[in-house]
Formats: sequence, structure tokens, C-alpha cells
Amino acid sequence: MVASTRSTPNAELHGCTVVVCYEDNNITAANREVVRPAFLQMVRDLTHGEEEETGIPLRGCVAVERERVCRLPRDFIALQDALVMNGTGIFIEEKAKINLVEDDGTIIAGLVSSGAGEAEVGKIRKRTVRNAKDRAEEGGVPGGPRRFGWLGGDKGTGRLNNEKKNTAEWPYLITMVKMRAQGRSWGSITRWLASQKDSEGTPVKSARGGRWSDQTVKIIITNPAW
Repeated sequence: MVASTRSTPNAELHGCTVVVCYEDNNITAANREVVRPAFLQMVRDLTHGEEEETGIPLRGCVAVERERVCRLPRDFIALQDALVMNGTGIFIEEKAKINLVEDDGTIIAGLVSSGAGEAEVGKIRKRTVRNAKDRAEEGGVPGGPRRFGWLGGDKGTGRLNNEKKNTAEWPYLITMVKMRAQGRSWGSITRWLASQKDSEGTPVKSARGGRWSDQTVKIIITNPAW
């Protein structure tokens, strides 16, 4: 969550770039009864690794100060869980860069500033790690978007998201994985995809119907399902 452009210099100190700003103006972060739309959107986007509307890759969170992002334990844990699922865990507060993926619990104990004791924080940390591991083994993110090569959910048939193969996309997906295993670069695979057309002569699009990028290809191929 970037509360203002003052976060940009702090991001640049660590070789990062601010690409999306999330702002909950005039909404307190200290009241559990108050809904914070921008914060919730940021957590969803970080979990999926990209901004929902534009597909811009997101790899961390930069804040002028932590209190601008979260004051309640549940909010901090939600942010940490999203960063763990993102795979980076990078959280920049002022000029400090903190990696929450590699945290053994001491960082959380120091950052959570409400009534949750260290013992409870430790339990939450273990649940977060276990949850992330389970999701990785399953190869999916609950509530996440359809992955390329897989069909989306269907309430009518009871089909779950990313449960069944998309026969039209599957051959391209397998080729992508094999190309990478053979040492092909992300850019090379991206260019190959951009040149592909289906049986009707229509260009092959990503799962969201957009153009291919190196980052999109990387996310697909490095999915824990593989």
C-alpha cells in the first residue's frame, strides 16, 4: 500500500519501482468494523502477483509507515500471507527492507502492535507457512483466476477452478514447460507464444485474453503445480 509518492525514493533505494498506488482515504486502519476496499484489493493483487485490472506484475509492498497499511493483527497477517503466496515477501517501510518469507516469527512479533501475544503470533506464523505449503502442493490459489491451460470453475457442473485441462490451450502449455526445461529464455518463449495461432487463425491469448509478457510466461511456468 503506497499512501503517497513519498514512498518512491524508499523503493528506489532497494532497486524497486512503485507501479500501483492503493489508497483508503479517510478510512481508519485501527477499527476492525471498518471495511478497507483498497487494502483488500492490494492483498488480492499481491496474492495473485499482479494488479487485477491491468495485469501489472506486483512483487511487494512499500509504505511510508506501517501504520498506513495495517494496525490490526489480522490485517498484518493477511498482508504477510499475500506476500508469502507472492513468493517474494518484500515489505519496505520507510528505508527498511523486510523479507517476511524468511521470517522465523521474530519480525511479526515485533511488528504486530496490538493485543496478540508472541505465542499467538508464533501459532499464526506456523499456520501461514503450512497454508502456503498446502496451496503450493495443490498448485492453486483459492479464489484465484483461471490458469492458462486449465478450465475455470463451473457451478452448474460442480467443476472447480483449475481442475480440468483446457484442451485448446494444453498443448501450448506443455510446449512452454518443455522449452524452459531445455534452457530457452523467458523472452524466447514469449515471442514464440506471440507468434502462435489456433486452428481458426486467431492469435493465442493469455488466460485473461491479454498480450503475452515475459512475466506472465514466468508465472505460468514456475507455478508450484509443476
